[in-house]
Order: sequence, then structure tokens, then C-alpha cells
Amino acid sequence: SHLIIGRDHASPPPRPDGTPFYPTDAAQQLLMRHADEIGVTPVALPHMAYVETIDGPDAPAADRAGAAARIRGGFQPRDAAPAGARVHALSGRALRQRLADGAPIPPWFTPPEVAAVLRRRFPPRHARGFAVLLTGLSGAGKSTLARALKAQLEADDDPRSIHLLDGDAVRRMLSSELGFSAAHRDLNVRRIGFVAAEIVRAGGIALCAPIAPYDAARRAVRQMIEAVGGFALVHVATPLAVCETRDPKGLYRQARAGAIARFTGVSDPYEPPRDAEIVVDAGACTPEAAAERVRAYLRRGGYFPE
Repeated sequence: SHLIIGRDHASPPPRPDGTPFYPTDAAQQLLMRHADEIGVTPVALPHMAYVETIDGPDAPAADRAGAAARIRGGFQPRDAAPAGARVHALSGRALRQRLADGAPIPPWFTPPEVAAVLRRRFPPRHARGFAVLLTGLSGAGKSTLARALKAQLEADDDPRSIHLLDGDAVRRMLSSELGFSAAHRDLNVRRIGFVAAEIVRAGGIALCAPIAPYDAARRAVRQMIEAVGGFALVHVATPLAVCETRDPKGLYRQARAGAIARFTGVSDPYEPPRDAEIVVDAGACTPEAAAERVRAYLRRGGYFPE
């Protein structure tokens, strides 16, 4: 009969410029307009904030009562806070950011005992697992880049275990029964995502190097992994002509001759990602330089201790 709805209920993340995707209270207003029609009474939650207790002459009381003046602290609707009160607020998104950064959680927000539990459950990024998904055409240099990145991370003496999920190895060991239809390609990438998410959940580092040609499958992998740790998508955007020139297995030559059907980049599409954190042309730099670019991004993101 009743539905509790927050002021920013079910809103997507903010736009790139930091502004809300929908106006504040839009969800509440929408439900209130249709309450009679759907027979549900909305219970709109106001924007709550913490107001500091202020006693004595520092309290901005209208009657200037000196020591008798007082602002009573605690959580209350932000719009109801007395004039001159010191008001604090911390959104769920801001809390998650503080946990990821290892920043302090103010005691007015939650008791220290609860904060300690939150820190154990959500450690800072440099103590969490994370995955890097490298996507690109066959011969783009994904596996070579992943091996170079693994060597650099191991040289850092990071205590987290590091696992390389190479596309060819996964096809051979986990997906040997699959073909190369769109459905089977999608399932292969999702299996890689599942294994990577379990590695990340256990606090490890997963470096994944499949072709992963389809956007929907890559997004599914991102969702699986971001639910348990960090994720970065790297588009190894080596041009098709360079990949064909390399052609270490002769696959492009066979595909052009019609001997291989549904070959990515020739007779089957590759959907370039528009949400990649890093784009690198492995044909224009050494694997070590490309790996350092990925490592620098991870360092800026807080995935390694200072």
C-alpha cells in the first residue's frame, strides 16, 4: 500500500560534468503524480543531514540569549536545519569513494565500530583485487601486452596473486566445446569474466586477453567484476592492416581465402569499445611501454599503495 522513495531514487550516476542525471526529487514527484492511478501511497524521504550541537554564545539564536542559546544536533531534514547551523552530509556514493581511497569516515556518520566493519568488507583499492580486460583483433598484441604487464606487476613485489587468462588458453581448457558463432563467442567471454570475478573476489589480480569482439559481453564482464572489485578495459587498437601483416598463425590469410568462416575483422564484426579506460596501439610502441601506460592508469586510480 505504501512505497518509500528517496530523493534520488534509482538515478543513474552523475553526468561527466558532475551534474545529476535527473533533477533532484524527480522520482518522488513522478510517483506522487501517479499515486492515485496505481493505488500506492508514496512516502517521500527528505534530504537528511547531520547538524552539529552548538551551545552557549556560539549558537546563532535569534533571541541573542547568550549562554542559554542552543542548537540541538543530530540527523534531521536538511531544509529544517536552523539558520547558522553547521550542517554535514555524506552520500552513499561519497562513502564508497572514501572506502576506496582509504579516507577517514567521520564519527558523526557512523560509530567507529561500524566503520571498522565497513573497512574490512570494503578495503581500499590498493588492497582489493582488480581485473584488466584487454580486447582487440587477433594479432593486435593483447597476450604480449598482458605478459609484459604481468612481469611489471610481479617486479613491484605486490602481495596479491596475479593470474593471466589468455584467450587461446581459455579456448583450449575452458571452452573447447564452443564454436565461433556469436552466441558461443559471447559465452566464452562471459566464462572468462566469471573466472576473473572469482579471482578478484579472492583479492587477486586477473589479466584477461581475449578478442572479446562484442560490446554486450564486455559490459557483462565489467558488471560482474565491478561488483566485487576493480576493473579496467584496455582497447588494444592495433590497426587491422598491422594485425594482418603480423598474422603469426596464418589465420588472416586463411580467412581471406574463405577457409575460416566468421573471422573477427574479416567476415565477423569487431565492435570497438567506447567505454575503454585505456586505448593503446600496440603496433606503435613496445609491449613494455604499453604495459607501463596501463600500470600508470592503475597507479593513478589508487590500485597500488603510495
